[in-house]
Amino acid sequence: MFNKVPQQLFIDHDGWKRYWEEYDKAAVDSRDAYTVKWWQELNIPAAPVVDKIDQLLPRADWGSEHNFSWKGDEDDKEDNDCSIHTHSKNYSIKEFQFRTDLRNAEKAGTFLSAMLRICSAEEMLVMDNQGKLMKPSPADVMPSLEKSSAVRFLMNPKAFIEQALRNL
Repeated sequence: MFNKVPQQLFIDHDGWKRYWEEYDKAAVDSRDAYTVKWWQELNIPAAPVVDKIDQLLPRADWGSEHNFSWKGDEDDKEDNDCSIHTHSKNYSIKEFQFRTDLRNAEKAGTFLSAMLRICSAEEMLVMDNQGKLMKPSPADVMPSLEKSSAVRFLMNPKAFIEQALRNL
């Protein structure tokens, strides 16, 4: 359908920053990685993916008939989360995202490995918050994870916060 899979997708970070600053007044580039409807014609049934995630995480209170949400146990340093939004007509996946809590390496590894197996079984790619596309394997995901803001924060919270404040 897309002919070629690029290694990196464009994310209009400045556009999204303006959008959230002015909420619904600012326009965001319509070809940004977050606004393209990647799932629209794929018709991947949500039910098998939902069933697998139900085995990993408890459902969150804020889900609905077409929007499934899961939330881990923050108190137990297992605050992984996931959400799937489906098309109302055929319950196929419209949006799918997950976040891994990295505070406990063993628990993070277990959750991330399970999510990557789900993505692999459904022939999905993983995209980081910079728009980099990766195969759903630990070897492909780890370099991006190691460069993530979450890891930078965990390794040196003070330096991370100081850098964030300089960027304001």
